[in-house]
Amino acid sequence: MEPMRALGVATLSLIEPEGVHYVKLRVRDAYPAGEAPLACFEADVVEVLEVFYLRDKAHGVLAAADAGFDYRHTDLRADTVVIGAHLSLHPGDPVGIRRAMDDARRWRRETQPIAEPNCGSVFTNPPGAHAAALIDAAGLKGERVGGACVSRKHANFIVTEPGATAADVEALIAVIQQRVEATAGIRLTPEVRVIGGERG
Repeated sequence: MEPMRALGVATLSLIEPEGVHYVKLRVRDAYPAGEAPLACFEADVVEVLEVFYLRDKAHGVLAAADAGFDYRHTDLRADTVVIGAHLSLHPGDPVGIRRAMDDARRWRRETQPIAEPNCGSVFTNPPGAHAAALIDAAGLKGERVGGACVSRKHANFIVTEPGATAADVEALIAVIQQRVEATAGIRLTPEVRVIGGERG
């Protein structure tokens, strides 16, 4: 049977204090091993990406094979924002699909601060480790800079309060990197991209 074809909008996490945009394409969800109820955006179902190039202020279309999908990585230009995706989907059992979706939502509610403003997970997992565990082991849950705070629910999330600035978030990212490097000898790599002008 031919796969069904659908047009779906790629999920973007976006916060914009001080006019600075933090944008992240969720290519695939990184659940701990054995705990993934549903991977909601797998690269193998994507056929075409619809993109916007910030530098050129222009739209474009890109074959998924040319996007270089990998864990928390693509070969897209740094100024690229994905605004849509053509997906190749296959029929499945509606009851099973609904159950998997419900499980995924429940898992997120229980483990992630989805009720608070955030830009999703902040750091990629280094080889053989989990960023959240390293941040937690460094005693950083609840650490704050201005209106930005390391979530007490999931250490790889930064949540923001009213009045938080982009500078607060960036400064907290730097604090986390320095503390984890000092305690674990690992320099965490942010997966959040900063897009915007100069920040004070």
